[in-house]
Amino acid sequence: MINWKNALGLGLLIALCVLAVNAANATTPDDRAIRIKAMRTTFMVQTNMSMGTAFHIGGNVYVTAGHVVDGAVLFQIGGESATLLDYADDGSGLDYALLAIEGPPADQAKALDPECRMTPAQMQGRRVYIVGVPLGYATMVEAFILVDLDDGRLLVAPQGLLGPGVSGGAVIDAETGKVLGLVSMGMVMLTDGERHETWEGMSRHGGVQQSIVVPLSQTPVCR
Repeated sequence: MINWKNALGLGLLIALCVLAVNAANATTPDDRAIRIKAMRTTFMVQTNMSMGTAFHIGGNVYVTAGHVVDGAVLFQIGGESATLLDYADDGSGLDYALLAIEGPPADQAKALDPECRMTPAQMQGRRVYIVGVPLGYATMVEAFILVDLDDGRLLVAPQGLLGPGVSGGAVIDAETGKVLGLVSMGMVMLTDGERHETWEGMSRHGGVQQSIVVPLSQTPVCR
């Protein structure tokens, strides 16, 4: 004889489990969605002196590297005129810039979410995506955060070649889709272990490329 009370209780338990799984899936961004959003919120930034990458962080504000805008007076993001709000490039590890495009704020759903609570030490070992526009071509490369450097910056190992113009590119957590930091510079590690903080030598040496990243938690984005 069927115990309907027990059967209904079991059915209710199963239904609750299904709802919990669906809710978890709904709140956890999948890998494809993370990559699509990252590409759609990253743009080329051009100045009267250089070029780099900028990403949308909310409203009409975009983030790039400080050395991309240093000394410049004219700015464009994705072909739209922009104004410099704040920047730092003092050689002490800070290398960021905040720019605002003219016109009404963009849709917040089209902006990347910053990760402000995670410390650089906690970021070590995480799988990330580096998104940039080197030489005007949108690029996404998988990478791994290697170590927290003494000055608070991060050393990251890209799994593909990056090039000039990726400075300011977003470093996105592959699990959460949040921005952990921005690319400050590239590196070439030669076979003797010597590190050169420059793009120079990419095509001449057989070393391993690495990148230096500034965590967003050290910029005004998270203050």
